[in-house]
Amino acid sequence: MITKAKDFLLASAMVFFVGIFIILSFAGCDNKKPVTNIPVEPNENSMQTNLGNMYNGGQFIQGNNGIFFSIPPTGNEGFYWVSIDNLNAVTQVSNKAKRSLAVVGEKIYYTDAYDTPFGGGNQSLYYADFELKNSVKLVDDACVEALIDGNTLYFTTSDRLGEINLNGGNEKTLLNKAVSNICAYDGFLYYYYIDPEGSSYEVYENGFYQVAYKERGIYRINLADPNFVEEPVLVFKDDTSIGRFYIIGDMIYYLAGKGNLYRYDIKNHETTTIVDASVENVYYIFDEAFNVHGNELIYGELTLYGKKVCAYDISTEKTRVIMNDSPDFLYIACGGIIIPDGDKWKYININDPSITQTLG
Repeated sequence: MITKAKDFLLASAMVFFVGIFIILSFAGCDNKKPVTNIPVEPNENSMQTNLGNMYNGGQFIQGNNGIFFSIPPTGNEGFYWVSIDNLNAVTQVSNKAKRSLAVVGEKIYYTDAYDTPFGGGNQSLYYADFELKNSVKLVDDACVEALIDGNTLYFTTSDRLGEINLNGGNEKTLLNKAVSNICAYDGFLYYYYIDPEGSSYEVYENGFYQVAYKERGIYRINLADPNFVEEPVLVFKDDTSIGRFYIIGDMIYYLAGKGNLYRYDIKNHETTTIVDASVENVYYIFDEAFNVHGNELIYGELTLYGKKVCAYDISTEKTRVIMNDSPDFLYIACGGIIIPDGDKWKYININDPSITQTLG
């Protein structure tokens, strides 16, 4: 009798502890997405993605196992870093904003966007360690864009296109003109340019000759040519205005007009329409919300049904919607879109938009 009682108590105890284990196991499982384990993709610091960030002032760059960024949408001015492992823990590196950010190894390249109490500043180009110690000035001029390709840094000012070694020295002027959207590809440096002295072309509309346009478009120079002779690549002589462009696999992807996205084959000189505004009820594609992530073109658009952010896969030629809203501008870092969120920034994972996190 006593033996049976002991067996009963032992069996009851085992059932009790097994039940507790099962309850705790289920309690430890939930459906929430991890927001601090952010995937870092090897192509995230690709030239094209960095260019997309650069075109918005270069305020975001991936580096030092985290993200460097400047000035929240509102709030305190400054330069910050946040770890990929904890996007809540923001560290202020400097109380001055930085622009034209680029990272090579353990160095960060930047311009001092606001060097004076009244803003503006000289926007000189520097490099330093990740704590901005031992900074070295590379270019005295006010720089607008900075692009690193190999061991060379290309930069633009208000009146010239230049280059300099990453450690300083051997600075030279490639073109004495104001250009924008610089992009290095296959031994050439591409850029956008509007010729202020070019021929005018009158447009006949509604029975009248109206606006006169200048030549504008994408040009390039051969970096192996010591004379840096300019070559036209995709030039328009009408009212076509090109927004941003990126070069991937001998193709130029560019915005033109208010809502059209095109692909231009550099070698075969053929243009293909990717997004036709008139067919897809697109009112506008935001220049500042056009970027690259791996094999996808990321863009924000305003449609008949509202705003949205889309991703176009250049390999499959398929489009997917990332989110049913769109900011006027965005950045890309650490596998995510970064957009304004009140007085902070918000991270949205591109491959899984349900993963979101506020920076800080």
